[in-house]
Amino acid sequence: MTTLSLLEKLQFLWDDFLSFVNTGIRENKYPKEILDNFTLIDKSQINKINDNAKYNVSCGSCESNCCSRIDGKILLTLKDIAVLIDNGHENSIEGSFRGFATLLKDYQENRDNSVFNDVSRLMQDMLNNEYMPYLKKIGSACVFMSESGLCKVYDIRPVSCKMYPYHYDASGKEIVWLNNCQSKSKNMSEEDKDRVVSNIAEFENERIKDISLVMLNIENLGKIGYKDYL
Repeated sequence: MTTLSLLEKLQFLWDDFLSFVNTGIRENKYPKEILDNFTLIDKSQINKINDNAKYNVSCGSCESNCCSRIDGKILLTLKDIAVLIDNGHENSIEGSFRGFATLLKDYQENRDNSVFNDVSRLMQDMLNNEYMPYLKKIGSACVFMSESGLCKVYDIRPVSCKMYPYHYDASGKEIVWLNNCQSKSKNMSEEDKDRVVSNIAEFENERIKDISLVMLNIENLGKIGYKDYL
């Protein structure tokens, strides 16, 4: 019998969750509008790029500052965690979603249930407060940075690494350039733009899944392999 990877289990859990919600809608247990909270973003919705971000990254023009001088944390989605664990890198993960679970409990105790109808607000709460697991650092450097300044796990690096130094500004509904990266090169092509937008859409969608599953399916997340991060 084939053993499922954690990534495969996560996908099945998400599919089961959506099936559960849709069944509830058909049986009139939930309003149709509830599905809006769990609808993933199409990249066409976030393809506006600020003028300051219409550049390619010229990696190699600095001393790998984005990996060697990390200010803050490299946050991990449930998918990132699954990929790292499936490839034997569970010791590279620190932190948990417990802070986010506590935040949800506080909202409930204060009877502020409106927040549960505003996934974008929850996404910002999760990100701003860093209520997510993150990559381990050695000093100020990423645990996966090699002596030559390259990434040891480039092909499976977290999605936040893929999209750096680009960032989605939800308030302005546009993609911006993070100013702590000084490695701008030539203007981006349409192919480059599509790659950047795809990476950012992936990150935003994984956070929608994370919030939905941590908020409403946390018990089953623990059962499939996330117990240490909940």
